[in-house]
Amino acid sequence: MSESKTPKMSEEMQTEVTKRGELKHVETLEKNVLPTKQDLEDERKHQAFKNDVVKDIDGFDKNLNLRHVKATERDVLPSSYDISIEKTPQLITEFDKKGLRHVEPNVKNSVEVFDEKQ
Repeated sequence: MSESKTPKMSEEMQTEVTKRGELKHVETLEKNVLPTKQDLEDERKHQAFKNDVVKDIDGFDKNLNLRHVKATERDVLPSSYDISIEKTPQLITEFDKKGLRHVEPNVKNSVEVFDEKQ
């Protein structure tokens, strides 16, 4: 790497980086927690259960325990509500507007307005 492409550090930063004598030595402790007796017993029970399940699945004889059943398909008819929902757009387009007559709206406002200048 050329000198122009290296990152620049201040003098103070360079001196702090190169000081190694002032650091404290630290020893790391690796702790390996052993499982408890209960953990081992639970693991043994779980493994035994898994082995029993696998053995039962492998030993299953489908010819002895299963019988053939013919599947029946039923046509489910839509309800009257579903039919009315499907017909709504068609009924809207076919609606006869000539049977309607013009009505003038009569707006009634029951809210009283009080004059604040009184």
